[in-house]
Amino acid sequence: MSKISTVYDTLLTTLATIFSEKTRVNDPYTITDNPEHLIRDGYGLRKSDSFPAESEFCVFNDNHGFEVILTREIVRAESQDTPLDVEVKGLLEDAYELRERLDRYDELGISTDITQITLGGVSAVAPFITGKGKFISVVVAFTVQVTQDFN
Repeated sequence: MSKISTVYDTLLTTLATIFSEKTRVNDPYTITDNPEHLIRDGYGLRKSDSFPAESEFCVFNDNHGFEVILTREIVRAESQDTPLDVEVKGLLEDAYELRERLDRYDELGISTDITQITLGGVSAVAPFITGKGKFISVVVAFTVQVTQDFN
């Protein structure tokens, strides 16, 4: 197994720890294909682009892009006209907690596998509907640099 598999598994473990009250979605790539009960307060890890990093002799550096999608259900009665502030702030707090934890990548327990994590942006809050439910989501992007020493 390569280092990227170890990194992927560690990211999943870290997400499960950070979001122990949330549910991991089955398909983070097509969020509306998940059962509604998984996306009511869910998270998912998506692999995005990879690209080479500057390497040295016998040392291979590779950048792997990842995204974490965070979802929340909007529960409203037809007569309810209150703002979505609570749900939006919940997603913002989740994104903040994730970014703060990833910024301390040396504490993930695999410091020999990860050279660096570069935080990307947090998307705009995006509404979506699936089944009978209304939901919102944000996507948190980051890049993990993995170094493989061939000496």
